[in-house]
Amino acid sequence: MKHFETLAQLHQENGWSAPRIPMFSIVEFEQSAALDEYITINAFVIRYKEESNGSQAMLAFHTPGESLLLGKPGSPLGCKLIFIYEEFIIGHVISTYIHRLGLFETPDADKFLRLSSGDVETFCAFHNVIDFEYSNFLDEFSREILLGHVTAMLLYAYRFTNVRRDAETMHMPQ
Repeated sequence: MKHFETLAQLHQENGWSAPRIPMFSIVEFEQSAALDEYITINAFVIRYKEESNGSQAMLAFHTPGESLLLGKPGSPLGCKLIFIYEEFIIGHVISTYIHRLGLFETPDADKFLRLSSGDVETFCAFHNVIDFEYSNFLDEFSREILLGHVTAMLLYAYRFTNVRRDAETMHMPQ
């Protein structure tokens, strides 16, 4: 298992361009040999993977230091990753939501949350804004814009999780 202290190390090891922000990074990749083994990194990780037909996607949240298998040998993999160091979110409302919503701390945190086609559109829209802002990180407002959209993603994921749980509870035999 490889441990990466910094995003720069992770990016360099995988041949990705250097992260534009030392404590926040977005990566989109198809397959990487270096990710065919478990890794750890001291950052929150949001994984987003769209199904090939675009009708569904999967979303997963991982805590800092959690061991991750991001790639599997021989599997076609298209994945979007957002890495966020805790130091980057200090003083932003997202840190409250991360701890309050528990998306990163649930026993199923390593499992993907399945998103329907409507959910996919919502998450694609958020990811597109995050990706644009990350690529252009223009001014003092960029951090707020990045974290604001990641916060919205978390809130939507929490909503989808609760709606599904409530629907399953309502349909359970009495």
